[in-house]
Amino acid sequence: MYQPQLQRRDVTYSAYSGHYPNQYASTSTVPVSTTYFPTFPHLQQQPPQKPPDVCPPPEPSVTQAVASRAIQRLVFSELRFAGLDSAPQSVLQRLELEVIALVQRLFQRAHEYANLANRSGAIASDLALACEEFNLPITKLRKIRTRAKSKKSKKMKGAAKSSNLTPSLPILVPPRSRSPSPKLLPSDDEGTTALIPATLRNLPPGFPSLPPKHTYLQTPVCLYPTVSLLS
Repeated sequence: MYQPQLQRRDVTYSAYSGHYPNQYASTSTVPVSTTYFPTFPHLQQQPPQKPPDVCPPPEPSVTQAVASRAIQRLVFSELRFAGLDSAPQSVLQRLELEVIALVQRLFQRAHEYANLANRSGAIASDLALACEEFNLPITKLRKIRTRAKSKKSKKMKGAAKSSNLTPSLPILVPPRSRSPSPKLLPSDDEGTTALIPATLRNLPPGFPSLPPKHTYLQTPVCLYPTVSLLS
């Protein structure tokens, strides 16, 4: 069935069309300010932050120069003990490097022994085992120590003779004797005959005697009535 199409006509609304309340405000009459929210705020570019100030590690008490000088003195003394008067500088440097390498290997092997024993640090026994492994027995090291002690004592005596003074030796002072322990207080019934109550005099003589009075335990008085089994 044919239905005629309705013709569209321009309809003008009067001023009273805005009289009825409407929950949706018109965009033409009420300006609305929109705020932009970023989709991924954690991925936005942030200003570079200044790294925190890190305090430098403390300087070691034994610097590289001090350690090198000590090793050089050791090399000089051993060469002089071997009967050498002089040596080229290259030989001295090579000997110094060899000594440093040996000390590092001893240190590493001692820590390996400590790790096998589940210890955090090496002890004297670990170092002794490392020395034995590198063909440095303790007896040989003890001889070197005694030789160094004797050489030092000779130097002190020579310096004392040149200055007409006797070498000052450390004086060992014995420790003070500890104060005597205090005497224990005697018991109240020591040295006296214990008084046996009349209620216990009829006991056989094989029964043990009463303990001292200072060992008695005073119990509180029972205030609640007791129920006898016979009642």
